[in-house]
Amino acid sequence: EIRPPKSWIWLELGKLHATIGEDSLSNQYFNFSYREIKDHFKDSKNDIIQSLQNVKEIYIFQNDTIMVEILNQQIQEINVIEFNYDNFDYNIKKKRANDNKAVSFIQNGFYLVDVGLFSEAADNFINAFSLNTENIDFNYLTNIVPSDLESRIELLNIFESKIENENSQPSLFFSAILNFYLGEIDIAYKRIIEYNKIDFMDSRAQLLLAHIYFNKKNYPQALSHYKNAKILYPNSTNAELGLAKSFFELEEFDSSNVCLENLINVDPYNFEAYFYKGVNNYYLNDINKSIKDLTESLLLNPDYSDTFYFLGLSYKKSKNYNRALDALNKAKTLNPENGLIDLELGKIYESILNTEQALEFYKSASTYLINNSELNYNYGMLLFKTEQYKEAMNPLRDYFISNPDSLKILEPISVIFYNEKRYSEAIDSINRLLLSDLE
Repeated sequence: EIRPPKSWIWLELGKLHATIGEDSLSNQYFNFSYREIKDHFKDSKNDIIQSLQNVKEIYIFQNDTIMVEILNQQIQEINVIEFNYDNFDYNIKKKRANDNKAVSFIQNGFYLVDVGLFSEAADNFINAFSLNTENIDFNYLTNIVPSDLESRIELLNIFESKIENENSQPSLFFSAILNFYLGEIDIAYKRIIEYNKIDFMDSRAQLLLAHIYFNKKNYPQALSHYKNAKILYPNSTNAELGLAKSFFELEEFDSSNVCLENLINVDPYNFEAYFYKGVNNYYLNDINKSIKDLTESLLLNPDYSDTFYFLGLSYKKSKNYNRALDALNKAKTLNPENGLIDLELGKIYESILNTEQALEFYKSASTYLINNSELNYNYGMLLFKTEQYKEAMNPLRDYFISNPDSLKILEPISVIFYNEKRYSEAIDSINRLLLSDLE
């Protein structure tokens, strides 16, 4: 079982007792935390240095001398850091004050955005960011993104102005976040790289960079930066979920599950963790676990179409067609324009010999899925088997265009041509079939 480190538990207990005025107990727990942190300080420092060395090797390979120089400087700075109780005690007290200030700045910023005072709001967000407190984490900072497009652009323009006129470091970060949520991924990447060169040790920047790489489908790079974010901020559930998703996209399902177990231990009500665990287990062919995890995910969020979709696939794989149909129909209710759901419903109805329903769902799927070979083949062949030759021609032709070397399609196509009195095309299809037999 994975638990938070003792130092973290004692530190949190110390903060809680301090909050309610029990200073004696608070100091006692801070001392416990101090001793534990001191024991592990050297190991943690070495882990961070090793991570920076690994990243430095990448930039050496890329011949990026600026980043190599920055990383060398950061490694040297970390190497000379020594643990000091006076600093620890002072930092605990300072952290409490900074946490409160940062939250106050952020809340003021939200209010100022609501009333249209974007410049003043940006100043408050920058003040909160500059205090560098853990409670102003990545999730908190993404909340600064206004819900309406006009306000997002207004706020972005303020931060861009501050970058140009004031060389504002926090504005680089906020510009990156706002551009990311505006869909301007390349600009977001440019801004976060600029920020990252100034402060490589900010886990929030590593996390945003990982999200950008993930958005670009560069999953190995996303994985690397999620790992960096996790090293810099071990309690980051965002980083853990990002690692799990990246491993999933790389089809490393067991590794993804390890991350998801870690996440569930910290955040047992995270529906996405159970969803991805269920999908991983589906691809690992552990259907009982898949059904259990996906059901757990639905208990936490019953409105997520993809969960019903994969639950339907899992029941289908176990040949429990009634439950598969129930789950897929619920998925379709939540997401009626997902052609993959219609395709799976069609396949199930075809397997239980309900031809009419199968054709109905195949036809619906063809509205949303363009050039899907499986759909074109299944739909065309079922129309062919029910002697709807004219209707079968289009999907089978589309299948053949995508799969010109497929021989299994030649015989039904030649029959269709013959029935449609397209004799020369029928002869060509039969000759191709004969030639393939001779080969």
